[in-house]
Amino acid sequence: ENAAPDIQVNGRGVVSSKDLSNFIPSRKEKIDSLGLDGNVDTNIFFKGKLDQWEDWSLTLDGRTSTLTIKKHPLKDVKITYLQRDKNISKLNLSADLYQGKLDFNSSVNLENKQFPFKMTLDIFGMDLAELTRVQNLKYDKLAGKGTFNLKADGEWLAQSTWKGKGNYDIENGYLWQLKIIEGLSNVLLI
Repeated sequence: ENAAPDIQVNGRGVVSSKDLSNFIPSRKEKIDSLGLDGNVDTNIFFKGKLDQWEDWSLTLDGRTSTLTIKKHPLKDVKITYLQRDKNISKLNLSADLYQGKLDFNSSVNLENKQFPFKMTLDIFGMDLAELTRVQNLKYDKLAGKGTFNLKADGEWLAQSTWKGKGNYDIENGYLWQLKIIEGLSNVLLI
């Protein structure tokens, strides 16, 4: 008798990122920590009980010209989320970032309460001088084009299980201000 009602929503609308955490109160702190800012034009299909998020059937496709995440300005943003049968098969985001391209793709198994996940993050051709300027970084001479790749998996709630591999490449950059390069130069030039 006190069970939450089934809700079904199908439609299109604009979602303010500042209101997103209100949709999932149990994850409010995590969502708010992302510092989201922007409005997303969204097509959505939702079916389920609000208090049983692991059992939702949810398809969301969103687009916006600008979105900020943790003070990083993204442009031409596309978001895809697909959840059904206790599985998030897509939590994907693609965007322009500092004149480069960002692609994030992930999936999560919701049947296991540790939430096993797989993810890839690729950033191509990011302008490091623009990153330095926009974020007001102390490495004021950092320049060039940055590429970063990361693949990881594990159980979301057990960080000790996370494993993966990644690499980065800086092309045409002034690198001597980076601590890792400074440390290598001290060792190699002794």
